Amino acid sequence: MAGDDMSFDDINAGIERLDLTEFEKIAASRDAEAIKDAICRIWKGIRPIIVALSNFPLLPKKWRAALKMLIKLLDALCG
Repeated sequence: MAGDDMSFDDINAGIERLDLTEFEKIAASRDAEAIKDAICRIWKGIRPIIVALSNFPLLPKKWRAALKMLIKLLDALCG
């Protein structure tokens, strides 16, 4: 997926496009399919910042590994 070499402006634009109030309503609905869709839409917006964090050398190695596993799992779920 794209996002491994995005700029601050690219990352920020993806996050700014998210309508978090819409996701609050979906979470309250308890509709599993709608929640999965919402998670994947949020994931596409925040993935670049999580990728950047997963490569940040000041974080402990295990933290970076956990973030990289989260990336793999969410990529697989939302592919």
